Amino acid sequence: METIITGKIILTPMIPMITALLIIGSKNRPNLRETFSVFGAVLTFLSVLHVLPHVLAKGSYEYTLFTLYPGVSVKFHLDGLGILFAGTSSFLWIMAGFYCVGYMRGLDEHAHTPRGTI
Repeated sequence: METIITGKIILTPMIPMITALLIIGSKNRPNLRETFSVFGAVLTFLSVLHVLPHVLAKGSYEYTLFTLYPGVSVKFHLDGLGILFAGTSSFLWIMAGFYCVGYMRGLDEHAHTPRGTI
């Protein structure tokens, strides 16, 4: 199969970064913060599933972000092993997101949300 050169593969690692900024921005609003966390996890997993069929057909994705000088580049490459890692970690993020919400709220953790802001 072929290697597809596309910038779309940058979207998948960008989702957790954007999610982290949204979580930081909503620190005093626990319902919104936890919604961002779970939504970011699901969106990341779905973006991994989107590229899965091509990789399962022994294809790969590649994108060069920039080249410092000939032979030295910052490049994203997604193949079978990468999709295995991305799929596993994004799926576990979904499970951890739900677990953390239940754990932190169930035990009324003191560091969950600053007091007096709920």
